[in-house]
Amino acid sequence: MTRLAPALVLCLTSPATAQEAWPMADCLTALQEIAQAEAAEVPEADDPLCTFPTPVRMTAIETETGPVLLSGDPIFQCDFALAVATYVRDDLVPAATLHMEDRLDAIGTGNGFVCRRRNGAPDGKFSEHAFGNAIDITTFRFDGSLLVVAESEDLSADEEAFFDVARKSACDDFTTVLGPGSNAAHADHFHFDLGRSVKEGLRVAEPYRICE
Repeated sequence: MTRLAPALVLCLTSPATAQEAWPMADCLTALQEIAQAEAAEVPEADDPLCTFPTPVRMTAIETETGPVLLSGDPIFQCDFALAVATYVRDDLVPAATLHMEDRLDAIGTGNGFVCRRRNGAPDGKFSEHAFGNAIDITTFRFDGSLLVVAESEDLSADEEAFFDVARKSACDDFTTVLGPGSNAAHADHFHFDLGRSVKEGLRVAEPYRICE
C-alpha cells in the first residue's frame, strides 16, 4: 500500500506580535472547558533551565464522542496543552469517526515534560520537552482496535487514512511535526511541539515550521 510521503514545510519566522503569552489563570480556565486538567508543578530536574511558568497536568480531552484519555498523564505548558486538546477534539476525533467508523478512546503518550537535549543527545540544544512544549504519541486506541505508530507501514486502508489525517492536520496546529520517515529517532512515534512560537515572551505571528 502506498503511503503519501511526508512533506517538509519551512516558513520564515516573522517578528513577534504584541500579544503576550496567556497568564496561567486565563489559560487554565480555557483549557478546563475542553479537557480534564489541573495546575501542576514542574518536576524537579537536574538542570535549572528545564522549567516553564504555567505547568498543567492533562489526563483527558472532552469531545463530542466522549473523553479521550492521555495514558501518560503528561505535564505540559498550559498553552501547549490547549493546542493538544484542540487538535484531538477538532481533528483526531472527527477523523476516527470518518475513517475508522469508531470512537477514539485513548492516546498513548509519554510524560510530556522531560529534561533532556534534542533526540537524547548529551549536549546541544534542549528539546521542547524540557519546557513542557512537546508531546510524543505512540498509539491511538479505538473502541475496537489499536493503531501503533511504530507499525505504520502495515496499515489497512482505513487506518492509513486516519494516520495521514493525524499527521497532516498536526501541521496546522504545531510548529514541529515529526514521525516515521522523518529520521531514526522518530521511527516509532509522532513528535509534535510549538517550538519557535514564542520569542521574548511574545507570540510569533508566523513561526518557522517543520512538517515531516
